[in-house]
Amino acid sequence: MAKILCSYSSLYYQCEHFPIHLTQGESHHPIFDAPLKKLWKIFPKWQAGELDAVSSYLYYLSLLKSTELVEFRVAAAYTENTDRIVASNMESLFGVISNIVSVRNPRVVFPRFVISPDTKSLSNSKHWIELWKSVYEDFINGLKSEDTRTNLQRREAALERLIKNPALKPERYAHLLAQWAAIAGNFPESLTTVNGNSIPLSEYWQDIICKCYKQTDIIQIPESDLVELLEHCETEIDLGSIFSYQLFNTLREGLETIQGFFGIGSPTFSILGNDSDVGDSNLQLLIASAPISEPKRIDYPTEFAFIKARMKWALASSQSNSNNSNNTGEIK
Repeated sequence: MAKILCSYSSLYYQCEHFPIHLTQGESHHPIFDAPLKKLWKIFPKWQAGELDAVSSYLYYLSLLKSTELVEFRVAAAYTENTDRIVASNMESLFGVISNIVSVRNPRVVFPRFVISPDTKSLSNSKHWIELWKSVYEDFINGLKSEDTRTNLQRREAALERLIKNPALKPERYAHLLAQWAAIAGNFPESLTTVNGNSIPLSEYWQDIICKCYKQTDIIQIPESDLVELLEHCETEIDLGSIFSYQLFNTLREGLETIQGFFGIGSPTFSILGNDSDVGDSNLQLLIASAPISEPKRIDYPTEFAFIKARMKWALASSQSNSNNSNNTGEIK
């Protein structure tokens, strides 16, 4: 029976058939020759607690060696802290190795580490794993950024052709402009409440951009929401491109439509819903500007002018009916 000191683990192991002692680290335990696909199959056994402390230590070291990123200048040392180090880092090590082997891009360089007299306790192996994770995450984030840039360029190419087509009305490509703005402006995906429903803020903002091309739709958007969107775009999107020019024109025209409809500063469409937060003075200004009789389409030059007059008339009529109802039964 041979007794051999492992050059990687500093543990003795025995080998049958020949009575020899190798105590200078001339060889190593066979686990370090196992291919990665075989090491994968051992992990469920470790998770199930089927490996004892020494076997877990050998498995941990063999996984480190399988990365080809760790150089054993000396054998690792099995100390009183080894079991804790192995138990707390095994899952992370297994996971990061899965990431490392999945990267085939030669531009990605994972840091290399050395097991030396100063690091043989493996106490630093936690930091090695964290650095490998960091490199992998940077790589993935870079891919996402590259995909975003490619997606943006593709949309810009299509959008530019549409914008430069004088025969095409802007509302025909409003959804493409909104999608471009969402990418270029990094619209938030956090949820917001619209008409009692929770939707991503990005989706709501894209809808606002599209509604800027329809007067009867944009006047139903709170002015404060449009202003918030405009301010975000001014912060996040560079000026000077044909796309940003079209976007900012669209948003500002939408804002002018809202303000022009009410004609009294900057109240929102909630006035028509009798929002209790809207001042009475604003409400009275709207009522005062309403036509006396029900508007007829033939009397107005545009559809928008007719709808504006009709809504003001409806508001005034509603307010008048409400006042008459409140006065019923009063002592004169």
